[in-house]
Amino acid sequence: MHDRFKYALGRCISSDDPLLGQRFYSRTAGDIAGPILGSFLYGLYRFRSFDVGGLVLRGYGLSFYVNAVFGIAATIFLMLYVQEPRSHETQAQARLL
Repeated sequence: MHDRFKYALGRCISSDDPLLGQRFYSRTAGDIAGPILGSFLYGLYRFRSFDVGGLVLRGYGLSFYVNAVFGIAATIFLMLYVQEPRSHETQAQARLL
């Protein structure tokens, strides 16, 4: 199992895609920091309520709201920086293989 991890890590670092390694490390950092931050926010705000534009948001859901904001930001980031190849380009590449 250790060799598979080293291979995957090497592929992320040496890839032609400069954002691939950054996405890999960002996801790993989120997997570690997310539960810690979520537990902290829950413990701090679970008995509070927030009035946002006439909508009352309970504090125990704050970690989910923060997660939603990060998810939307990550989706926008991917849509801006990851380019989908056009269909004629993929067909031309398939013919070359």
